Amino acid sequence: DYVLLLKLDGISNWELLKTIILPNISVVYTQEISRAFVVAILDITALSFISLGAQRPMPEWGAMIKDSLELIYLAPWTVLLPGFAIIFTILL
Repeated sequence: DYVLLLKLDGISNWELLKTIILPNISVVYTQEISRAFVVAILDITALSFISLGAQRPMPEWGAMIKDSLELIYLAPWTVLLPGFAIIFTILL
């Protein structure tokens, strides 16, 4: 409604975009971009965990966890450190 009111008052399209529309959508846009990055990280990690992601010479967190699952009782940090890296990256 206030956009229509400002258009009736004669504000230019550029001023309307700069002063009203962009400040109102910037927070939502930032949240959506952050959510998209989180989903991408989780998808890449899950695919590499089931051996559908990057191949052997490329370091991937999901592949690191998958490769070290048999060592979980002898060296639990080999599973925990990539897991914590994923969690830390997603939460920040």
